[in-house]
Amino acid sequence: MTRSAHYLSLLLVACLAFGMDPAMAQDVRIGTIFPMTGNMAFGGNEGFTGTEIAREIVNERGGIWGGKKIVFVTADAPDQTAATNEMNRLISHENIKLVVGSYSSAIAFTASAVAERNKVVFWENHGVADTIARRGFKYLFKSNVNATGTGGGAAAFAASYLTKALNIGSKEIRVAVAWEDGTYGASVGKAAFEKARELGLNVVANEGYSAKAADLSPLILKLKSLNPDVLLVAGIGQDAVLFWSQAKRLDLNVKAVVATSGGWGVPDFAKNLGEGANGVFSSDFPTEVNPSALTPHARELAQEFIKRFQAKKGTRPTGNAWLAFAGTMVLFEEVLPKAGSLDADKIRAAALALDLPMGSMANGCGVKFIAHDQFDGGKNERAFAITGQWQDGVMRVVGPENLATNKPILVPLPKWSDRK
Repeated sequence: MTRSAHYLSLLLVACLAFGMDPAMAQDVRIGTIFPMTGNMAFGGNEGFTGTEIAREIVNERGGIWGGKKIVFVTADAPDQTAATNEMNRLISHENIKLVVGSYSSAIAFTASAVAERNKVVFWENHGVADTIARRGFKYLFKSNVNATGTGGGAAAFAASYLTKALNIGSKEIRVAVAWEDGTYGASVGKAAFEKARELGLNVVANEGYSAKAADLSPLILKLKSLNPDVLLVAGIGQDAVLFWSQAKRLDLNVKAVVATSGGWGVPDFAKNLGEGANGVFSSDFPTEVNPSALTPHARELAQEFIKRFQAKKGTRPTGNAWLAFAGTMVLFEEVLPKAGSLDADKIRAAALALDLPMGSMANGCGVKFIAHDQFDGGKNERAFAITGQWQDGVMRVVGPENLATNKPILVPLPKWSDRK
């Protein structure tokens, strides 16, 4: 017997003698799945960074279960096929019992199905598609707001704020809805369209497009011909940059744009568009909210997160990173310590027992998961969307009022010919 094998056997004997799970004497291995390469890599890397910072903080502060350190076993899933393959690898070959992800609704939808079949807890901090939590899964938890919140929130902002700011009645204001036709965009676009109609807005277009398209000029020209006042748009990745770049080149002028996070709400959007990003609204995930809306612990975590994210990335974190960090901290600080192990049923029970008020998460949300035998089972009913706006290259929170850090600017948007 080798020395290492002898050591492990002694460790196993000691664990059994004291009634301890042998796995508890080792690092706590947790899987992560994000699109680290491909079209959504910018969002996947941002999400992973938020998740990684949560791991670093918890480990530096003593770990969990009596000092055990959390170690990530990572998976790269640029598409749904890869998501299936990587989840099978994590579960079958790496023996992973808990997976955190995943930036993309499509990846979350696919990966969580593999997890459910294998009685593995899937902790989703990003995917917004309403369908993710509407399959009756028992081991799925979604810490974030869904498409109804972000898409519907965009339409609600147009109805409640933009009609007044632009001095155009709800029946007169011309609203165009555009969305990428994947799992994410279709779900959010549907919510935006239906809410706009419900609120009595004058919807003049409801157009889908492929996020993989190399040219969106036919869509841009069609929208231009309809002369909308407000554009509600859902883009998942680099399609957001392409859309707004071509809007500038083809002189599509609107009075306001309300996006729904995704590709419109990440640093790459502002980096690529420069001054052209300023003034764009986003019905987005909570980001750097007013500190007065947070509990003392959440406020401390938020400040620490901003400091560490800036050190790693050189920019302030936007919605995807905040979701990842805030949701993962709930898992690591609130759920796993109470569960006491990676047993799926114990994690599930601990998560369902949470009852944290608004402001308890670092992004301002509270935590109360809907029971799995109910509609939207596993979704956090205290998650919400905010309204952000790009201002000088930074996504600032401009609504709701109790969370806002800034006032809206550039309403209406200046024409492209009047911008730098």
